[in-house]
Amino acid sequence: MHWQRVKSTSFTSILPTGATVDEWAHERFCEMWHLWDSCMDQGYAFGWYRLSQTEKEKLVLHSHQTLTKFYETTNAYLHTPEDRLSETAVWLQLSYQAALILIHRPLLSEASGSKAGRFSLTVATTAAAAISRTVREFGATRKFTAIAPQIIDYISIAATMHLLNATSGKNRLGRQSANGLRTCVQTLSEMTPTWERRAQDSLQHIQNLAHRWEVVWALPIQHSQVLACGARPLNTEQDFGGLGPESHAAVDVYNVFDDTALNTAAETLWGTEGTADHDWILQAAEGIPLSNEGLWDFDWQHLGGA
Repeated sequence: MHWQRVKSTSFTSILPTGATVDEWAHERFCEMWHLWDSCMDQGYAFGWYRLSQTEKEKLVLHSHQTLTKFYETTNAYLHTPEDRLSETAVWLQLSYQAALILIHRPLLSEASGSKAGRFSLTVATTAAAAISRTVREFGATRKFTAIAPQIIDYISIAATMHLLNATSGKNRLGRQSANGLRTCVQTLSEMTPTWERRAQDSLQHIQNLAHRWEVVWALPIQHSQVLACGARPLNTEQDFGGLGPESHAAVDVYNVFDDTALNTAAETLWGTEGTADHDWILQAAEGIPLSNEGLWDFDWQHLGGA
């Protein structure tokens, strides 16, 4: 339903008794993606590429602040350690981190040249690591087969970010990203018997990106073989719809794989430095402020320049 025109009653307010953890998580999940749609519509529905750089940065910052403020109000028992969370609460946590990555995705191709871009890269890297950590800790004691299949998309989004950071080379950032990627790929493989088509499609996309971005080394060895007959690495014009930086065409914000911004970032993010150390992202991730005040201005010397 259109986020500006339809107002609905809170789900938990119409329950005859107190809400369970699953019911709270379900309500927050629906509210969060409704909120995310409202943020994304303001940019994508009216031509992202027509916005000035300042307008883009303001939109991303506003979307980030809106989403993080919302999550801060989430019930405390939905933030407890992963080994005590219900499947629905894990679903909510993964979706929140995935939403953060998608909000910051448009600025990732600018991370090497702007403060806002570097912040977006740091937030997206942190969110991808959080998804991998949650998946690893939850999966150590329980199975993902009981969780809604949408988490396949969230895990795939995290895997894409890990692949992007792996293009920095076999440095600390690249190795840490490869570890996170392996967690994502292994989890998707474990989910294949239950959600075969969806999980296999995601694994194929991840493998395609690894070949396209020349980071096959970051994949688990059993997934690093040459692409099967009929599969191919991504092609810029075909797979990304020919959407260059000047294109005014609408962008499919739900397709995390066919994204010109990510493709450009993979090719240009690290310049010609090869396997140079990029610990600044990891250091900055540890210093991201929880509050929104002064968000752009926290300890930026860690982010590779002014």
